[in-house]
Amino acid sequence: MDPRVKKILFTTDLTNRARDVFGHAVFLAASFGASITMLHVIEDIPPSDKSFVKEELGEEVYNEMEQAKQATVTSSMIGKQKEAPMIEHVLHKLSEDAVQGSEGTPPVVVDKQLVTIGRIDEEILYQADANDCDLIVMANRLRAATPEKPLAGTVAGVVRRSKKQVYLVPIVD
Repeated sequence: MDPRVKKILFTTDLTNRARDVFGHAVFLAASFGASITMLHVIEDIPPSDKSFVKEELGEEVYNEMEQAKQATVTSSMIGKQKEAPMIEHVLHKLSEDAVQGSEGTPPVVVDKQLVTIGRIDEEILYQADANDCDLIVMANRLRAATPEKPLAGTVAGVVRRSKKQVYLVPIVD
């Protein structure tokens, strides 16, 4: 793996703690002379949840429910797409606040602010590749960790499958 970092993918859930994690991304970007791509993923319904419901209700009932809610799902996706400009505005504001280099430090370039819909770990990995990022910076919520599983959920999925370097910022909620 090439240790040079030219582009950083910063992943955010838009919580207050995201600003702290973004500070790490800005520091790393300034240190490496790298740019930052910001990413927020709106979580879609995981396929495993769909499978579970299908098994519990039976295929026929599940298919009827799917047909009945098709209009609702379409409406929901339109609603999520309408949220995207608002989320992009929040990302833009976050980047403006944090990347104005302090004295003696060059400003950091935020080249993109992405909002996508999908499975979070898959979207992070996809966007890291699609945007030629060398490093992924993300929060690691310690409340979800156990001694047996120090990484959980999305973080575990990204770390386990990433071909890119991953920088985890420990967060205590």
